[in-house]
Amino acid sequence: MGLWALVYIVRQWKVKNNMEKIIVFIDGSYIVKSADFKIDYKKLMIFLTKKLEGKIENTIYFNSAPKQITDSQEKFHNFLKSANPVGPGIEVEIYSLKSLDVNCRHCKKTHTRNVQNGVDVALATKMIEQAYLKNCTRIVLLAGDSDFVPSLNFLRNHLNQKITTVGFRNTMSVELQSISSDLIFLNEEKKNIERK
Repeated sequence: MGLWALVYIVRQWKVKNNMEKIIVFIDGSYIVKSADFKIDYKKLMIFLTKKLEGKIENTIYFNSAPKQITDSQEKFHNFLKSANPVGPGIEVEIYSLKSLDVNCRHCKKTHTRNVQNGVDVALATKMIEQAYLKNCTRIVLLAGDSDFVPSLNFLRNHLNQKITTVGFRNTMSVELQSISSDLIFLNEEKKNIERK
């Protein structure tokens, strides 16, 4: 038996015996802002399943949208929720945008812009909840924001979670990189996850 056959058998045994239960948490806004290519979420889930060598128990996508979502947004969210073979079977949590008035220091005018409201807090809370309920042994966070570091510290130090951070090399904070057990940079996996 060759080495690769042995590696394959060991990986299959780990998956079969549920040595590691994984939940993937996706900050959708981070992907939109950071990716310089379109992500195929079915390909992303296939890639993560192979790379992580465990059983992905659930994947949750967090983002915000206007109160009146567009047809294309609704179609995208329905696609994410669709089970194989149609979609990747991802749970979707959408939060409302809030209006924020910003004073421009150059033109001295006030402009209103929409910003996320509560997405990061909801994502962090859900990670802690799932670990506390012992639904996972590894947290996979697809994000780049250092605001998640306190939650990840708690998960690692008090709930014994392994942390894998997935993101883009040029937009993932150094603090987030340093807290992680493993890092996956999607820039380097473009050929495996790009939507054609």
